[in-house]
Amino acid sequence: MSPLSRTLRIGISLSFAHPDADRALFRGKTLQYLEEHLILSVARSGAVPIPLVDLKHEMGAHQVLDGLDGLIFSGGADLCPQTYGEEPLKPAWSGDPARDAYELRLFETARERSLPMLGICRGAQLLNVALGGTLYQDIATQVSDSLRHRDPVRYDQLEHPVTLDPASWVGGIYASETLVINTVHHQAAKDLAPGLTLAAWAPDGIPESYQRIDDQDWIVGIQWHPEWLNGTDHRADGNAVFREFYSVCALRHEPHRAQAVGMVRPYP
Repeated sequence: MSPLSRTLRIGISLSFAHPDADRALFRGKTLQYLEEHLILSVARSGAVPIPLVDLKHEMGAHQVLDGLDGLIFSGGADLCPQTYGEEPLKPAWSGDPARDAYELRLFETARERSLPMLGICRGAQLLNVALGGTLYQDIATQVSDSLRHRDPVRYDQLEHPVTLDPASWVGGIYASETLVINTVHHQAAKDLAPGLTLAAWAPDGIPESYQRIDDQDWIVGIQWHPEWLNGTDHRADGNAVFREFYSVCALRHEPHRAQAVGMVRPYP
């Protein structure tokens, strides 16, 4: 039984499938959805995962965030370059401006409420942009001698090592200088937003994790997909990320009770 007075509730932002006349199911309709591994990873941590629907009106973010203890920005489609003040270098990199607007509303409302926020892959990029940073629209095009960070065939089986700052949140989780992680992205943080500090990086220098943790904010972005890493091979155990995020949310929700049962250790 949880030592807290109630089960924590962690919201997860949704992906959009926009109207498609060629789609066999829900043809011409907009879908809002989540991938199952992320749902179950949050549930295994001890929290109830709450899908955060886009209600398409100004107060929607306030309504769906009521009663939540934390927020996860999920992976998915590219961000629109216009969201961070650029034009797409190619039409294929135009991203999803509708989803950007929805998640930025969630971000602003969650920040007003001091909710802990964890961004995964696209979600990490969203956090950087929300705080004033920019992105590489395509790593292979814009970064000389870069690693291959995305392979549509190997998908989440593609991997590379990352170096961790031991003083960072993710560095504290793994107590290791390096990890082997999956990689399924072709975009990444270029200019880190003011106030964000680098927590992990790939051998080619691409940021793989960054954070802003202070009295007001608890914001961490992770470029890989921990929900697809189960710790059964040589790669990092992604479950640890969700367990520790649960502990962060518990500390923010009921600090005295969480500390009393030794649930939470201090983070940088």
